[in-house]
Parts: sequence; structure tokens; C-alpha cells
Amino acid sequence: MLFLAVTLGFFVENQREHYVEHQREKQFMNSMIRDLAQDVLNAEINLERRVQTIDRCNAMFRQLNNPGYRDSTGLIYFNARNVSAYYNFFVLTDGTLQQLKNSGGFRLIRKRVVVDSIQAYENLVARFDRDQQLEQHQLSLYRDQMLKVFDVGVFETILQGSGAIAMPEGNPPLFSNEKSVFNDFLMRVHFLKRNNIMNYNSMFNIKERAKNLITLISREYNLK
Repeated sequence: MLFLAVTLGFFVENQREHYVEHQREKQFMNSMIRDLAQDVLNAEINLERRVQTIDRCNAMFRQLNNPGYRDSTGLIYFNARNVSAYYNFFVLTDGTLQQLKNSGGFRLIRKRVVVDSIQAYENLVARFDRDQQLEQHQLSLYRDQMLKVFDVGVFETILQGSGAIAMPEGNPPLFSNEKSVFNDFLMRVHFLKRNNIMNYNSMFNIKERAKNLITLISREYNLK
């Protein structure tokens, strides 16, 4: 009888531990879905900004390659300064991921397909981070080249108290009108545009992966 009682007690305790672990697993997955939903939202904002940047780069190419560019310098100032003002950086919402790593929580996830998908998603974002570093470098070079083309006095007049960039009045003159200077500047515009196009495609892929991962976790754990 004593052996049976001990065995039964062990079985009950073991079942209780399994129940607690399964509840923790489900809590982690609910939290992971919230993080992924935030990633989707951040990715959509990032994609919108990249479209704006690409459009502004295209506009500067058209304007500075037009013999009548002096009639549109106000727009050139506006586009150039806005491109330099916003760095479209995406940061992974990784609160739950870090908890899983630091607490050994990954051992709680019984479904291998979920573990593999989470790790694949993290690796995808890590590769994108490296591409973002190149973009940051290209943006820095772009800003350096702006010194040769634009009058800082004009930039001062269009900087708003909120930090937003306004359209300048009229068409103020550029700091330089040399074709070689324009070419150097547009080369930086070209590199920056190309990085934004490549990173737009990567960002779109990340957004879709996040959405698919939400669907997978919801299905595997019967979450709504």
C-alpha cells in the first residue's frame, strides 16, 4: 500500500508539473504572438517610409538632371532634406524571445515546427540587420555629399519646431550648380535608393514571415 501511495503521489505531482509547464508554454506563445503583431505593425511603417524615400530619390534624379532645375530647387531642398532626416531602421520586438533564451523556456515548447519557425524568423531579421548597417553607412555618405550641394541657411528656414521639414518659400539657389558636384551627389542618391529597394523587399518578406508565424502558433496552440 505504501509503495502504491508513493507511486500515485509521484504520478500526481508529475502530472501537475506537466500541467504547469503546458500553461507556461501557452503563455509564452500568447506573448510571442503579441511581439510578432508589433513586428508586423513596425514593418508596415518601415515599408511606407521606404516607398517615400525611393520616390524622393527618383524625384531628385529627375529634377537635378533637368536643365530647368532652378525652377524646382524648393522641391529639391525639400526632398533632399527629408531623405536625410529619416533612417528607416527596423528593430525586432524580442522581449518574449529573450525570455525564452534566458530562462531556458525553449525546452517548454513541445512543437518542433514552432521552435524551428521562431529561430528561422530570428535568423532572417539578423541578416536584415546587417543589410541595415550598410544602408546606415550609405546614408552617412549621402549626408556628407549634401554639404557640397545645399545651402545650410535654407535648411535652417525649413526646419519646424516639431522637427518636421517644410517646403521652402520659392526656389532658393543651391550652394553649387556644378554638374560634377550634382553627379557625385546623385551617385550617393543612387546607392541609397538601391539599398532601400533591396531592404524594402527584405522587409516585406519579414512582415509576411511574421504573419505566417502568428498563424502557425495560433493554429498549433488553438489560440485566438
